[in-house]
Amino acid sequence: MRKTEDYIKQINDLPESEWERMKEHMDKKFPNMKMPNMDTFKEMVKLFGMSMEKLERKEDDEKSNNRSH
Repeated sequence: MRKTEDYIKQINDLPESEWERMKEHMDKKFPNMKMPNMDTFKEMVKLFGMSMEKLERKEDDEKSNNRSH
């Protein structure tokens, strides 16, 4: 199973054309959440990635705690 950090690395390595494609897709799919510019969109994606990392760590910690009991 791929870890969140693998996805974050892949996202960080995307060419600008892919960022533009993703933003366009998200703006169409979620018009009420449209980001005003590319920098804001990139920050939103990074924040989402950070929240996913935190959730993944929490789940890993819970699994470790369950195994030790």
